[in-house]
Amino acid sequence: MKKQDTKWLSLENIRQEAVAAGEIKSIFEEKQRYYYHRYIFVQEIKLQTETRQINVKKITPLTKTAVIETFQVGEFLKVYGCWENSHLVFSHFERI
Repeated sequence: MKKQDTKWLSLENIRQEAVAAGEIKSIFEEKQRYYYHRYIFVQEIKLQTETRQINVKKITPLTKTAVIETFQVGEFLKVYGCWENSHLVFSHFERI
């Protein structure tokens, strides 16, 4: 169980290997069960860059001190993360 707890908490620490910037076209948010009584909050965003539309994902472990970021359609973001399958998973971002 301790192993799962460390994996759950490490979901916030994403390697910053890739950068993408663009306008938010759509947002999908949901709470998901991670492991027994551990939950995560997943935010999937379609980001329109200069050349194409990409899917980016922010995963936040729901702890007592967790802060859920709010995003709005039309906002411009610059996200830092790593590619997993067809999504760019990020933890750090800047509003442009």
